Amino acid sequence: MDLGRRLRSRGYRLTPQREAILGVLRENAGRPLSPEDIHAMAGKKQPGMGIATIYRTMDLFCELGIAFPVHLRGGYRFYEINLGKHHHHMECIACGKRFTTYEKPEINFPVVVKKDGRRTEYAATKLRGSFAIALRKRPVSTAQVDAAIERIEEQLLSLGLRELASSRIGELVMRELKKLDQVAYIRYASVYRSFEDIDEFKSLVDEVRR
Repeated sequence: MDLGRRLRSRGYRLTPQREAILGVLRENAGRPLSPEDIHAMAGKKQPGMGIATIYRTMDLFCELGIAFPVHLRGGYRFYEINLGKHHHHMECIACGKRFTTYEKPEINFPVVVKKDGRRTEYAATKLRGSFAIALRKRPVSTAQVDAAIERIEEQLLSLGLRELASSRIGELVMRELKKLDQVAYIRYASVYRSFEDIDEFKSLVDEVRR
């Protein structure tokens, strides 16, 4: 089964970014690549692609069996395309026992701290849900939403924080929505900022019109 079919069978699309990453893996078959290696090479084919996209795509490719992780001493993780001809093992330094590993790459997003103090793991599905509600029946493509979410995730990763207030994420969502669609921005902002009277709503509309 080709990659396009395999992705569609799991409800995913063969995006230009995924195609570029697959091309890099094919061109370097038999050579372990780090996420940074893949990012540098795939970025030449798809400029503007973020490192978060590399991690998410490699997570998906490993899950589908398209690629597999290669673990080296020191905790470094590399990736190879799965051609069905060979595989790699981890080796225990203490006992010499070898075993195959299939761990997924970990992305260390900050823990989200809600207004009431509760803490929860970051979930891209919740972020995507916020965009879906705000953009309902608006002329914005899935690719545009994917790019917006990627920019937000890049910023979250670059902060290097262990915890982050949910309000910070909300502000990032508003910033992206403002660039995507003014109606969606007003929808989201009016709920997020909990407007209590018509004057606050009018001020927001005036802000967008300026």
